[in-house]
Amino acid sequence: MQVTYFKCGGVSLGVAIDHHIVDGFSGVHFINSWSETARGHELTLQPFLDRTLLRARNPPQLVFDRTEYQSPHDQEMKASQENSESQYATESITVANFEITKEQLNILKAEANDTSVHEDGNTIRYSTFHVLAAHIWKCACIARGIRDDQECRLYFAVSGRNSRLQPPLPMGYFGNAFCRAVSVVVAGDLKSKPIWYSASSIHKTLARMDSDFLRSTIDYLELQSDILAARYGPHLHMSPNLTITSWVRFSGHDTDFGWGQPLYIGPGDLTEGKSYIFGDARKDGSLRVAIALQSSHMEVFKELFFKDCKISATTFFQ
Repeated sequence: MQVTYFKCGGVSLGVAIDHHIVDGFSGVHFINSWSETARGHELTLQPFLDRTLLRARNPPQLVFDRTEYQSPHDQEMKASQENSESQYATESITVANFEITKEQLNILKAEANDTSVHEDGNTIRYSTFHVLAAHIWKCACIARGIRDDQECRLYFAVSGRNSRLQPPLPMGYFGNAFCRAVSVVVAGDLKSKPIWYSASSIHKTLARMDSDFLRSTIDYLELQSDILAARYGPHLHMSPNLTITSWVRFSGHDTDFGWGQPLYIGPGDLTEGKSYIFGDARKDGSLRVAIALQSSHMEVFKELFFKDCKISATTFFQ
């Protein structure tokens, strides 16, 4: 943790969290509990510390393919990733952070949910996450100049909290209840097809993440002789891949250490190909997007993002 005091009287709190221990929900739970203690209040939500709720079954039951834990096997993709790692070591990375209003989100959602352009009679109504993640993914793919025949992966985290796991975890469960998910498409389709196409891929991935799938994930990891081989890291989301993490449901904007609620909450460090979606302090339906790309790709990404959802460039800062 790091506290920085500014001459203007402002304070910045930086917190590093290891996801081997807790997920984002528990991380925010800890910070909120810390702030309540600092103000002399009782904890609103007591931590539940029994980790056995998420232990593997006996015997483990593997009934699903584990694409999200399998390294890309295509040789051309491997060559592309090796090239990306080389570029990552020598080329500068730009982190962009910008706002998208509720009205601008509705523009994207209206386009994605226009059933007149859906194939095969698709009538699915895509959520804000489906649509915004799809838009980020498509813009990043075009900006990076990825070959049409290249496989592209979008990684994201799916929470096992609330009603997804059965029986449900206690509200205050303190640990990591998130599961890695991945959507896979070919770059040519991602770049050329309307936004509903990539939103549909994300929707299908999320739809299969039920209690059986999450329990099977725990069983799969239990059986790995080398658990480090399944670890998550920057190597997964470098070009041509991407990771998008949603913080929208985290209640960090209510955190108060005695100085009032925070003006801004966001990620402190991003590596190439990592993106976050998080809420705005005004709570007016606006969202913020942070993303890290190679500097040579960022200007193209920004132009595409602003053009397609009518965002004013004045909302952008880095």
